[in-house]
Amino acid sequence: MARSTKKTEPEPQAKPVVEENPLQPVETLAEQSKVPGWELAGVMRAAGWAKGKQATADIFSQALAGFRNRKQGSGRIKVGG
Repeated sequence: MARSTKKTEPEPQAKPVVEENPLQPVETLAEQSKVPGWELAGVMRAAGWAKGKQATADIFSQALAGFRNRKQGSGRIKVGG
């Protein structure tokens, strides 16, 4: 049998993964957004988040908007997917 003389191309190198929205503690995101402590507590309660929860800035913004736009006393908010 004849051997194949095809040259194989080297596999392309994987590009380093650069996260556009790294996870950060929600307390840090609240400080950056100048959210008062009482409002952060409300967002965390409504979203079901515990102290130290990490989220992206986008998810935090969605949660904050959901909290601000809900009816008073309406319970949990849906965040993310």
